[in-house]
Amino acid sequence: MTENEQQVSNGAVVNGNERGSAPPAGLKPGVPRVEPGSDGHWLTRPQTVQRLWWIFGVILALTVVAQFFIPIKGKFALESTFGFAAWFGFFACVAMVLVAKALGWWLKRPENHYGDDDLAPQAREAEVD
Repeated sequence: MTENEQQVSNGAVVNGNERGSAPPAGLKPGVPRVEPGSDGHWLTRPQTVQRLWWIFGVILALTVVAQFFIPIKGKFALESTFGFAAWFGFFACVAMVLVAKALGWWLKRPENHYGDDDLAPQAREAEVD
């Protein structure tokens, strides 16, 4: 592990591979892997993430329960159904994810789209000269 990797990750390097050794699956050689929460930021701590999920879930539940006491008058009959905003938002999010997946599949290119070697086009031109 180089001194630069230690400085960049502030001592939280998990992938300390020496030159020539294979990195764990899914990691590139020489790229340090930092564990969640090891950088000290409060939003990356697992406890904070779990607490935020609970807080947002309670807020969502309270907004749905509030519809018992506060009548919703929408322009369309569908908007007046119980929990409309919650289930509409959920299904809209699911639809966005599915459209993004389909778009990614449609726009996907093979790994060797620009050629079989690992050289960038500028490097290939310089190599030919």
